[in-house]
Amino acid sequence: KSNSNLAARMFTTPQKTLRKRGNKIVDGLTKKIVAQLGIKVITSQVEAGSGSLPTKTMESATLQFDPATTTPSKLAHYFRNTEIPIVGYISANKFYIDLKAVLPKQDSCIASAINQIFNKFK
Repeated sequence: KSNSNLAARMFTTPQKTLRKRGNKIVDGLTKKIVAQLGIKVITSQVEAGSGSLPTKTMESATLQFDPATTTPSKLAHYFRNTEIPIVGYISANKFYIDLKAVLPKQDSCIASAINQIFNKFK
């Protein structure tokens, strides 16, 4: 598929597909990591942004982190400073990575980053 339609493909990825990808990421982690970082896959709504769709929302799936031993701000900092920086957002004292903004081939990078970050807490 052409990269010229990358944004369109990402915007139109069904929520069900994103949830499956999120569950696969979480299922590949140890129970200890999932528990300590408070990781869940949740359904969400995202905005396309400015331009032609400034307030249009789309269904998505998000990795939610509610860490037991650190703050969402520190967790966001850790993700931004992994080998491949990952940018999420903080809302209601939780950290989120929206899978609508992640290419399928990048899922393994997220899993790797989570493992790297968890090792900082040992």
